[in-house]
Amino acid sequence: LCPLPASRRPLVDSHHSRLPQVGKLVPVRELSALASPWYFGAVPAAPAGRSRKFATAWAQLHDAKGFASPWGPRTTERRSQCYNFSNAAQCNWNGPVWPFEVSKAATALAELLQTHPPQPHAGIAAWEALMLTYARAHTR
Repeated sequence: LCPLPASRRPLVDSHHSRLPQVGKLVPVRELSALASPWYFGAVPAAPAGRSRKFATAWAQLHDAKGFASPWGPRTTERRSQCYNFSNAAQCNWNGPVWPFEVSKAATALAELLQTHPPQPHAGIAAWEALMLTYARAHTR
């Protein structure tokens, strides 16, 4: 669920008008959902077509409307209606880069490269770009 219950919302919420109704499920993709099946080895390697179906999601890793940002993949896709919405919580899982989750994505992508057939959206170049971005995020 994206928004907080009405009793926990701040008095002023500039993004509230674009959020779905409280209690309704929203179509949002998170970096953890992209990486976790690969990280834990849950995606079957055979047949090749089956893993390719799941691997197409990696195309969102370097898409500016998906997870890509200058400092690493966002935790939530930029195109999501829940991306970076305001709320009163101190811990938000709605868009900012989180290095721990990025490291899990890098491990998951390495798992894919080592145990599955080559994929169009998830190759060595994608892993190298992810690692360069991850390293850059640690320079400030």
